[in-house]
Amino acid sequence: QTMLVLLRGCVRLSIDDVQVERYSAEPRMEDGSPGKACCMGQMIFLGLVETWQETLVAETACTICEIQLADVEALFNEDFKAEGQRFQSIREEHEGSDYIFAG
Repeated sequence: QTMLVLLRGCVRLSIDDVQVERYSAEPRMEDGSPGKACCMGQMIFLGLVETWQETLVAETACTICEIQLADVEALFNEDFKAEGQRFQSIREEHEGSDYIFAG
């Protein structure tokens, strides 16, 4: 169970060869202020779905961070117990939700 964070670059997200989204991220804006990142795979990360349905294709050189659920859960168990409880409550709140795939 993995979530991807696009830190720099542009990617195209497709489902069944149909582009459904385009993400771009920059670490810094032109004025020097902090940039923006984009997250993908939150539903898998939360355990609400089991497999990726999407395909990501890089349009430019990209920097992507992969966050493994097991690593985050280890942090929750060691140093961030309150955050771990909140994370678990979010997972339970949305388990079996029909709106996940609503178009």
